[in-house]
Amino acid sequence: WTVITTNIPRYVGKLDWNITDNHHLEYTQIRDQVNAERKFYGFNYNTQTPTSTQAGGISYVNSGPNPVAAASGADLKIAKYTGYLTENLILSGLYGTSQTPHRDTPNGYNSSLFQTASGPADQFPGFVYNNPQSVGGTLLVPGAEDKQKAFRLDLEWKISNHTARVGIDNNKINSTTGSATAGGGLWQYGSGAPATVPTGATIAPAATGTAPGAAGYYVQRILSSSFTTPSVKQSAQFIEDKWQVSKNVLLTLGLRNEQFTNYNEVGVAYLSQRHQLAPRFNAVWDTMGDGTLKIFGSLGRYHLQIPTNVAVRGAGPSLNTNQYFGYSGVDPVTGAPTGLVQMSPPLSANNEFGQPKDPRQVAAQNLKSHYQDEMTLGFEKAWSPSLNIGTKATYRMLRSTIDDTCDGRPFLAYAAARGIDSTNYGFQCALFNPGFANKFLVDFTGSGSTTIPLTEVNLSAADLGEPKAKRTYTALDFFVEHPLRNGWYGKVNYTWSASKGNSEGQLLSDIGQADVSTTQTFDHPEIGYNSYGRLPNDRRHQIKAYGFYELTSEWGTGANLLLASGRPKNCKGSLPANLFANVGSGDGSLSPQLYGSAFFFCNGVAAPRGSQGTLPWDTRLDLNLTYRPASVKGLAFKGTVFNVFNKQTVSTIEERRNNTSGTVRNTSQAVIAYTPPISFMFSVAYDFKP
Repeated sequence: WTVITTNIPRYVGKLDWNITDNHHLEYTQIRDQVNAERKFYGFNYNTQTPTSTQAGGISYVNSGPNPVAAASGADLKIAKYTGYLTENLILSGLYGTSQTPHRDTPNGYNSSLFQTASGPADQFPGFVYNNPQSVGGTLLVPGAEDKQKAFRLDLEWKISNHTARVGIDNNKINSTTGSATAGGGLWQYGSGAPATVPTGATIAPAATGTAPGAAGYYVQRILSSSFTTPSVKQSAQFIEDKWQVSKNVLLTLGLRNEQFTNYNEVGVAYLSQRHQLAPRFNAVWDTMGDGTLKIFGSLGRYHLQIPTNVAVRGAGPSLNTNQYFGYSGVDPVTGAPTGLVQMSPPLSANNEFGQPKDPRQVAAQNLKSHYQDEMTLGFEKAWSPSLNIGTKATYRMLRSTIDDTCDGRPFLAYAAARGIDSTNYGFQCALFNPGFANKFLVDFTGSGSTTIPLTEVNLSAADLGEPKAKRTYTALDFFVEHPLRNGWYGKVNYTWSASKGNSEGQLLSDIGQADVSTTQTFDHPEIGYNSYGRLPNDRRHQIKAYGFYELTSEWGTGANLLLASGRPKNCKGSLPANLFANVGSGDGSLSPQLYGSAFFFCNGVAAPRGSQGTLPWDTRLDLNLTYRPASVKGLAFKGTVFNVFNKQTVSTIEERRNNTSGTVRNTSQAVIAYTPPISFMFSVAYDFKP
């Protein structure tokens, strides 16, 4: 039984200084910090009540396993200058910094006590399987934080019926990041026939002299840790022209050129993308010339950079291993196995044994960035002084993405076809563009040296066997609006949308994987089977309504209503044995036990993405009340009640069916999270203009 308390102190302050009529300075400071505390208690399932004795806990700062605590606050400082150099020439510059610390501090934590995990089917009769470690999962490295420095400069020039703007953006991020399994590791108990144990050449059956081993019981020692200090530089140059073609037609044409470079912990670039051109076009036609009917449309390309997180496993030294043992007993106090008999050496699905990574081999050469194209078309109509209506159609298509492949088979096949000795080679995963030809630099000698010449390996999309990343978003928006008139404002918006594909983006919410651009989505072609379908953010119907009413000159009230259909459900399980027949192990290739429920198969039957129905509708109503005392101009007090009716809807379920041992999880399809319960926020704002 877990009790979660979240506290988010937040403030914002802004100072404007008109030095002269033509020169203006602004300074803004924002600070918020997400503090969360989790307290753990026992639970009596017979009486359905928690116990009163606390059994551990953990405090978080800008971190945590639930959606509220996982949000990150920051300390931001922003300075901006605007200069009206002439009547038609405006110069502006902005400089800002942000700092976000991340902490998780367990209560009563034993850092040397391994975690243990076992399902009922994995427990040998008569043994006591205890888990006294009060902290599960992983913990952050000490001193984890993100720092950012950003600079922007732009110049605007008005000439005739054109308003031209040119500028530059520059952004640098430095991180101290990483995590390790709480307690140092995890003992994961399992059971089954010998065939369910990985079948690599160096893995032996459990010792037949022990009763658990002879009956097919075994245990895995799972180790996971990482620590790195990566950085990212992001820069862009842009040009834009707003062209008033006629009184009724405004065209906006723009071009943005972006550069992204990612560096490892020693400052060596492992990923560099240059000349990422993003054209933009927008048109507005004021058909009547009085703003009562506007028709608009746009075309644009948008790139998404990769943050520092990718270096944690993709470019930094990381340890993620499983080792299999037979055992003869279990310590009833610690839950640790006794009488261990080694069945395998340490295994790693991605060859992550804690060794440094050669930055030349971390990513394919000349990668295309993660980008998509977008098209919109719509209109807005002032039906009357009290009613506006409008609609908009949106279509987005993913053109390219970056993720990692961890399949060593194409590289071994390349070496075998050319007589290259790959006896000591072990593939460690590399960033690539799924569905395209990619060029890699490879050390087939397995020396681990970062100075020896590498072999250039050109692999076609067919050689790699991965599907092309696909994602489309189609939406129709309709709204009716009552402008601020007669003391009230209101708007209702309905959206029909469909999000389909095999890649939702840089993360993987199916299993809660937050490894940016290094998810398991494209690790091996087999993971892509049945992966095309309704994506996690596919909510077909959404209704949003909001508005406010001025009760008096000092008092006002408002409301927000959300009605959203549920997200699609999945059932992800182990890869069927017949599809595993030609998949190797021990060479960086796929192992069902090491990946567990990574596949769109449920109980051995194909279960395409999004085919298992949907979660319930999300329904929320928020109400607020504002007081602006006439005696103090600019002062406002506001109270807001979120989710007034405390409607808590299932938002996330456990979609994984199998454990790594192949047995069925006892939490399969269980609820992981609900939408936030009723809560209250009080805020004070003061806006003084002398």
